[in-house]
Amino acid sequence: MPLSSLAADARNGTLPNVGTVIPNLCHDAHDCSLSVADGWLAAHLPTILTGPDFTSGRLAVVVTADSDNRSSGNKVLTVVMHAGTAPKVVSRRLTHYSLTHYYAQVLFRRCARQPAHRT
Repeated sequence: MPLSSLAADARNGTLPNVGTVIPNLCHDAHDCSLSVADGWLAAHLPTILTGPDFTSGRLAVVVTADSDNRSSGNKVLTVVMHAGTAPKVVSRRLTHYSLTHYYAQVLFRRCARQPAHRT
């Protein structure tokens, strides 16, 4: 689905069950400032978070910073938003496996493979 249809699909409640939106190198703050990246999120997230897919609990939104500044032990920000969850800060390590497990829970599906270690 092209980014140009994201807002209309979010408003109409027709977002796919699983999807990924990856901003360009400027909007993900690799080649531009954090304020540019913040502006991109501010332009797109409100429509998604007020749309029927999210408010009904059918959609989880995950925002992840994909790299750190190499001074914090490779800790990156990950925010998981779902209409059925209360705000909570977790200190345990999140991995690709734990996020995949979360996606499966939200979609009421079984994980395809169970990793040896899942947090």
